[in-house]
Amino acid sequence: MPRRLASLPVLILLVCVALSVSVIGMATAAARSFAMSPSVRSPLAPSSVPAGSDPRANVAIPSSYLTNCRTAPQSSACYSVLESMLNAGRAAVGKAAYKFPPKFTYLTGREQLLMLTNEDRQAYGLPVVVGLNATLQSVANAAAAKGVDPGPVATIGGYAWRAYGSNVFTAINYVANPLFDYFNWMYNDGPGGTNAECHTAPLRNCWIHRHNNLTIYPSGTITVVGVGFGSGHLGSGSVTYPTSGASQLFEAFPNSSKIPSVPTILSLYPASGSHAGGTTVTLNGYGFRSVTKIIICGIPVSSISVKSISTITLTTGRASGKLLCNVVVGTTGGYTTSSGAKRFDYT
Repeated sequence: MPRRLASLPVLILLVCVALSVSVIGMATAAARSFAMSPSVRSPLAPSSVPAGSDPRANVAIPSSYLTNCRTAPQSSACYSVLESMLNAGRAAVGKAAYKFPPKFTYLTGREQLLMLTNEDRQAYGLPVVVGLNATLQSVANAAAAKGVDPGPVATIGGYAWRAYGSNVFTAINYVANPLFDYFNWMYNDGPGGTNAECHTAPLRNCWIHRHNNLTIYPSGTITVVGVGFGSGHLGSGSVTYPTSGASQLFEAFPNSSKIPSVPTILSLYPASGSHAGGTTVTLNGYGFRSVTKIIICGIPVSSISVKSISTITLTTGRASGKLLCNVVVGTTGGYTTSSGAKRFDYT
């Protein structure tokens, strides 16, 4: 597919594949065709997105972005600018500002992109993405390094996908902050933006990266995502340039499937309790399916109640004394360890 680089001080390109719904024997794809083996169900047409959800124009990138992010992309100043840019995007489509959790920067880049995607899906009344998936993540990592759209994984745990969509953001002089990736997918993806297929005539697939984050997936399915980061080269022969980027691979599976997901902890409350144990704590996040264990400072909790894929209540066990602890949640899909503001304090 022909690509063009956006006319920004940082050279950027975006490519994507439109979400595809599987129907055996039919194959059309709006953004890119994939050569698939017979074991992979063929994609049909892109699914729909909420009406009126596209911005009327790209949201401007302020000069403060280069000032604060070019050399220190993980700094608090850069995060502040990028959060403001995202909130300007929200305002442009008539939505309230993002609700960034306390110590948002303590989340991994993958968790940050999952949170942002689900914030936008909830803003449009769409079901959230259940969680991160390790199998899809490995595919997304490889795609990000190559600067190509990740293709679908045929089956996970014996279950075939019902729909999928994918995005990739690749740049020379890449600013390594996932919020900038997301901003370009969601608010700089129209004509003249960083979308390689919507930069000059003939304009194609404008706002398609945004659509892949806001897709209305088939009823009776759950969706997981793999988020990848990687580095590679753009060009061929003796003329190549180092690039880096990020990618997303969404796949929807039947509700009855037991697709594993890696848990994400966004917050916990209360953040302290007696070392005698018995404190009821609520965890909020994503990926709370098939929970196998929760430990606090290596101490197993005495009870676990999974309320939904985004909420768990637990009862703390007894500790030997005062301790400041990370919380570890394990599922059949992996585990996560809380940090920073998400620690529990045995008093």
